[in-house]
Amino acid sequence: MKKISLPLLALFLSICAVAQQKEIKGFSLKEAIDYGKKYNQTLQNARLDQELAVQQVNEIRAIGLPQVSATTRFTYTPQIPVIGITNPGFFGPEPFVKFPQGIDYSISGTINASQLLFDGSFLMGLKAAREFSMLSKYGTKKAEYDVENDVIKAYCMALVVEESIKLTEANIATIEKTRNDLEAASKVGLIERTDFDRIDLTYSNLLILRKQLNDGKLVAYYSLKLQMGMNVRDSIYLTDDLSKLNDVANNEPEIAATLDYSKRPEYQILDQQMKMYNLDKKRYQYGYAPSLAAFVQHQQNSFDTKFNSVWAPFYPGTFVGLNLSLPIFDGLDKHSKIQKAKINIEKTELTRNQLENAIEIEVFNAKTTYFRTKEQLSLLEKNMKLADDIYKRTNIKYQNGLSSSLDVVTTEKDLKEAQKNYLNGIYELLVARANLKKALGQ
Repeated sequence: MKKISLPLLALFLSICAVAQQKEIKGFSLKEAIDYGKKYNQTLQNARLDQELAVQQVNEIRAIGLPQVSATTRFTYTPQIPVIGITNPGFFGPEPFVKFPQGIDYSISGTINASQLLFDGSFLMGLKAAREFSMLSKYGTKKAEYDVENDVIKAYCMALVVEESIKLTEANIATIEKTRNDLEAASKVGLIERTDFDRIDLTYSNLLILRKQLNDGKLVAYYSLKLQMGMNVRDSIYLTDDLSKLNDVANNEPEIAATLDYSKRPEYQILDQQMKMYNLDKKRYQYGYAPSLAAFVQHQQNSFDTKFNSVWAPFYPGTFVGLNLSLPIFDGLDKHSKIQKAKINIEKTELTRNQLENAIEIEVFNAKTTYFRTKEQLSLLEKNMKLADDIYKRTNIKYQNGLSSSLDVVTTEKDLKEAQKNYLNGIYELLVARANLKKALGQ
């Protein structure tokens, strides 16, 4: 058996240990948003669309740049075709005369160069392509807004589940002590079995709730990592908590409620589409104007009846000129395209008016929800503290024989409901704040 040296074994074990370790990274809400804006797959696709738009502009611009091409051709004609013309009378008695069409071997090389001098359709098309590039930028901006909003909601939901687990654990610890005391009392006959069963049922329900919340935590984290563009199998933890985010939301200056349609990416996209349709209309209108292009062509030709002597000499030929194209009648094709562009302009104007109304309604609903949830949160916090105080006092009374087990179970349920409502209130406030900022284009 071969011996393995200790240094090599140590190196191997250290490599295995490093490979097994998975980095667990912490994220604040801002860090999660920044990560999502960088790695979210939908946003990455939007950026790729933006790059495609840039290349489309370059593709159209290339039409107006000099075009240069070169070709070469070698031809061998084993059977040379002939044509016949009527014999004018001085080529013998035959009624027609035969002339060969070509020669056995030929070589030709050609260089062509052209430059578009004026074409109104091209100029408008180039402008439209640039505007399309801007349209893709606004599409990327909208995707960023959506990613930020989705990450905020997923992050806050994960925090709500985590906080619910903490509260449930605390409730389990409290009810467990009471349950153990009642179980001991029940065994010696100091209390009725029904009293213990009520507490035991509450305890069992809390255990079930804890399991459900732990499962929900996994789902919430999966959702967050998906929105961030992370591998869902990676491990992360959250460095912010609900109370911190709630304090930040409550202590920051009020959200400016001034509505400016142009800050909304959807509105910017419609404006950009309007520009493109106007340029489309001009492009088709310019299609009635003539276009002018310059060209240069240089040839080198050689031919012979023998292969060995076809390579020289070469006979040059050069052509320089202008090509003027004047459209006369196209079957009303451009007219139809102009009308289509006008219809698209009108439709976009109607859509923009409709979007303005929709934004007004969205901002109104977002503001109403935001300020309502902000007012309700203080009441929900007060209710939770009151429910906790009632539960603690009822538990003490029960231990002293001054209340029933039914009272303990009822107040525990009220506490659990108040805690859930308070956590949901924080979540709804943070989401309402995010929705209002998004509605205002902030």
